Amino acid sequence: MKIIVVGGGEIGSRLVRFLSEKKHDVVLVEMDEELCQVLADNLNAMVIHGDGTKPDVLEEAGVKKADALVAVTSKDETNLLVCLVTREMSNIRMITRTTKEEYKKIFLKIGVNSIVSPETSTVEQLEAMIVEPDVADLAIMHKGLVDLMEFEVKDKSKLVNNAITKIEFPKESLVVAIKRMGKFIIPQEKEKLRVGDRVIIVVKKALEKKIKDMFKP
Repeated sequence: MKIIVVGGGEIGSRLVRFLSEKKHDVVLVEMDEELCQVLADNLNAMVIHGDGTKPDVLEEAGVKKADALVAVTSKDETNLLVCLVTREMSNIRMITRTTKEEYKKIFLKIGVNSIVSPETSTVEQLEAMIVEPDVADLAIMHKGLVDLMEFEVKDKSKLVNNAITKIEFPKESLVVAIKRMGKFIIPQEKEKLRVGDRVIIVVKKALEKKIKDMFKP
């Protein structure tokens, strides 16, 4: 199988080594350039230095021809973005790690097939989720207090031309990405919203109405 692993930390590097020994075709994507060099010298796999949330990096890794992608960076929000971008580009199987119980429903909602806890998962279990997927994974739903929502920036909205960091979103919400002209953008400090942007937000359920009202023209 062709498998992409995003995140070259302890879990990611161990998984790549294990999968390579099992004769899988593995590509590792890691942002830290120094770590990339160390991993390239010690792993029998292609190592790409780049941001796994960027479509061009996933394209280079071969996401459109891969069988599965595993997002195991140390940040849940990064793993979420990796999976969002991957789902836009391909319909491959996705496995991710999360440290937050309330995020599980969100990952499943965007099409992640299996979710693991970094404290309890082993590389053997991860391989089983990739190679021998359990249909039951697809049916698991978790009762969470948060949801993943998408809002469109309409003409005459007060949010137009406002930088993300200048907008007073509720503290218990997180802007994950902006979808603009079919592409995902990771919000940078000075990124301004445009008419037609679709803003993807992780939000506490009790605050959904408040944020909907913010996007009204």
